[in-house]
Amino acid sequence: MWNKKKLGVLLAFLIGTAAVVAGVIKFVPDDRLVVNINAQIVDEKGEAISGKVVVFELTENGPKKIYEGYAHGTATFSVAVKRELVTMYVENGKEMRIYKPVNLQIAVANKELKKLGVVNLAVDPTNEPHPVALKSVKIVMRSVSELKSEPVEGSWSTYKLTPVLSFAVWDDIQARYLYPVGSKLKIESKFRPWGSTTWVSNGYTEVELDSGISSPYLGGKKSYTVHFNLKYKYAITEIEMDDYSFFYENIYAVDTNYDPQHYTRTSAGWDGHLPSGEYYITPAGDTRTIPITGGSNYAFTVSVGFSYPYGVSASLGVTKVPAPQATLVVTSTGSSGYVKTVGSDGFLKSYSNWL
Repeated sequence: MWNKKKLGVLLAFLIGTAAVVAGVIKFVPDDRLVVNINAQIVDEKGEAISGKVVVFELTENGPKKIYEGYAHGTATFSVAVKRELVTMYVENGKEMRIYKPVNLQIAVANKELKKLGVVNLAVDPTNEPHPVALKSVKIVMRSVSELKSEPVEGSWSTYKLTPVLSFAVWDDIQARYLYPVGSKLKIESKFRPWGSTTWVSNGYTEVELDSGISSPYLGGKKSYTVHFNLKYKYAITEIEMDDYSFFYENIYAVDTNYDPQHYTRTSAGWDGHLPSGEYYITPAGDTRTIPITGGSNYAFTVSVGFSYPYGVSASLGVTKVPAPQATLVVTSTGSSGYVKTVGSDGFLKSYSNWL
């Protein structure tokens, strides 16, 4: 016999393990995540506007359509994405599960008003509750010019050494860096309607590291810059609306199963100047471990170019997602004094010298 208490427990379990999609309860397996996207769709003046909505997953092989519908003003729609476990570790006695990010693109088009809006964003199942995650996004639709010619639709790839970390050290001071498996980078993406000459920032994608990376201790009146070789896509996408089509270009980083494919480290002389900013002071001979978290702003830029099918290029911003943490370890061999380490952008850039 079911009593009210038992029914309440059953109902709570069902709510916790199911998602409502189009009015139907769908059970979500552990390797999938339902993302409810709350989209605010406006024009350049901030007024609500209607349009055809298309959601793509930005895969290594190019944009893959996973949703299509229509909306006006504010709309909520659901997509199911893969929840792929990368690694597990224990932190402060708690098991941490790290998942690969899923990069999405939301495009909205209005045929009558000739307006288009495109936003890229990442969904990281590591930081989202299972089985349902909620993402909010604002999509600003802007006027586009009439098509004079139709481009070749498709996507093309290139690799680019991308700056991800820089640090400088003085005499008798050494530093090393450690990136664990599952660390993530946040990289700006840019788009433009076909026929436009101006690239516009339209969000970001995330790249997860599939291998751990660490360096030996480095020193000697030098600054060091670490570059990861990452994969980028140039995509020309079509949004069909009856007898009319919108085309747009997009350049963005993609997550693969072997990031970074390779990496390099360059060095240059340093004059020892310590800028202002956040800092740590460490006694001589001791060791300081500093989390590399990244900041709200992009710390680096990378210029990505493609020669085929059209000669295009754009500069994209680069930063880091805070968790899992990468670290910079600073130590010294001096017998007296203090080392001051000044950092910016979540210590993606740092400078260490004696006080």
